[in-house]
Amino acid sequence: LLPLDEWKKLWVDNVARSSLGFCNDGDDGKFEYEPFRPALEKIFKMTEAGKRIPTQAKIECVDSLLSTAKNLRCTVGKRMLFLPPGASTDGAWEKITRATADGRLGCSAKIAPCEGQVANVVCCVYVQDCTNKSEVQRVLQTLQNDLGFRIKCGFKPDFYTHLGKYQNNKWRLKPTLYSVAETLSWTTTSDEKKRNFGKGEATSSTSTVSRIDTAMVSSNETTKSDSRYLWDGTSFDAGH
Repeated sequence: LLPLDEWKKLWVDNVARSSLGFCNDGDDGKFEYEPFRPALEKIFKMTEAGKRIPTQAKIECVDSLLSTAKNLRCTVGKRMLFLPPGASTDGAWEKITRATADGRLGCSAKIAPCEGQVANVVCCVYVQDCTNKSEVQRVLQTLQNDLGFRIKCGFKPDFYTHLGKYQNNKWRLKPTLYSVAETLSWTTTSDEKKRNFGKGEATSSTSTVSRIDTAMVSSNETTKSDSRYLWDGTSFDAGH
């Protein structure tokens, strides 16, 4: 566990090397826009022409972006919490830092400076690989079930932020990748659970959630209601 005064830092890493969320081989922090451009340009040309973007085109665009991110090892993503300023923020941040450091959450977490804040304070809980659905689900379940947070915001890969994929973006794409409801709906087979049972030392009751197949959803397996591609304008995004 962290010393009592360590939770006051604005950034914390997972230091439990054998935990599910630990990562010592992350991306280098650099971002290249060009590899993502072709998929986005195809969508943008439709919007410029005043055309309605077909669901299939959105599916292909998002899958292409995910594939590119995977190839570039640019897969870090976060679940955002918006905490009320004041003493309650300190208590919430302490819980998150301890859970991150001892391996119950993801690879890291950060919080915006909150001194003098009157608006909600943004806290980000990170997962190393946004295509690892098992890890995305496990971290969300730990936040909600074990730590008692009510999560409303969708999961957002960092490369979405780098690309400027916010609300009302010029591509008319959803600004987050996985909604809370979608993430909680994922299931695993008993065989997958057996293969992953006992991996890591995370003490969370959700730490045995097994790895879900992380292959991209192919176009013929995705329905028009897939929330990764259709944005109804209600997802909150604060530019992170």
